[in-house]
Amino acid sequence: MKKYNKTSAMSVLAFLMLFLILFIYGCGNGDTDSPEPVGTDGACTANPTGSPAPIVTESPSPGGRTCMATIYFSSDEGYLLPVTLAIPWEEGIARACLNKLIKNDSNRLEFQQRGIVGVIPDGTTIELNIRDGHATVNLAGITRLASAEEEQRMFTAIINTLTRFGSIDDVTILMNGQAGTTPNGNPLPVQQGEVRLNIEDSDIATSGNAEAVTLYFPNSAGSLAIPITRYISGDADLYALMSNLVSGTELPNLVNCFPEGTMVLGAVIDNGILMLNLSSDFASVGDTPGLLELAKETVLLTVQEYGAVDEVTFLVNGVEYSSSAEE
Repeated sequence: MKKYNKTSAMSVLAFLMLFLILFIYGCGNGDTDSPEPVGTDGACTANPTGSPAPIVTESPSPGGRTCMATIYFSSDEGYLLPVTLAIPWEEGIARACLNKLIKNDSNRLEFQQRGIVGVIPDGTTIELNIRDGHATVNLAGITRLASAEEEQRMFTAIINTLTRFGSIDDVTILMNGQAGTTPNGNPLPVQQGEVRLNIEDSDIATSGNAEAVTLYFPNSAGSLAIPITRYISGDADLYALMSNLVSGTELPNLVNCFPEGTMVLGAVIDNGILMLNLSSDFASVGDTPGLLELAKETVLLTVQEYGAVDEVTFLVNGVEYSSSAEE
């Protein structure tokens, strides 16, 4: 696990700009002129299922009607994350979303500067059929991926992108028209619903009382928020959620933006404001420019599953925290 230092200040600012767009557009697929279902692909929907979309960027649009769609890309570090794009409207909009995941020259040019990449090999043709909430994707002409891990990342990105549409409940994936097992030994998904992202290895996951929570950490460049799934024992209440976020992660190329040793003393939500009481170790957060705001944004993303939280106030030993950066 890495710690932030002052050399990361510019990356922190870029990271915060992405979050600003999040709170303008909200978390999910949809636009103010939600289209009706077209063809076999269903419709853009303003009510996505599952976890919130933490990172929102805009894809250049030539004008006219667009659909705000959440698509699951890979970061340069190999973590999956949802990215909300403005997709020019066309019949078969769900297939258009999947086409954004193909690693061709056009997509690479559009996304590489954002630190995100597609997961489907170049040269693949996507065939999509949707019926009664079940989507079937055939990856025609697909070449063998380098590893079973890359295959699983591709499957998860496809499944989660499609199940963001209200008309799709689950996804079946074929490769060159065939079901069964991939060349790397992965079973091809059959009527698979939304898949959790970037799961930490833990013995707790197999225990009977384990509960999954989603935590958000910046990547090492400070440009993306990566959603991490962690299994915890007992109830995943607000205190447990915040304690797990503040403790950081051991996954590679991710950053804990809370000073080492920081402990959660209390957490309460009141009128849309999270009051997060932390130990005195947190006071050093102001030593790194931009780190305080970054900590706020990662907290706001993580806490969204508890409902609408618009603001976070940090306290240190019960006293509201302030720094020279805020004055």
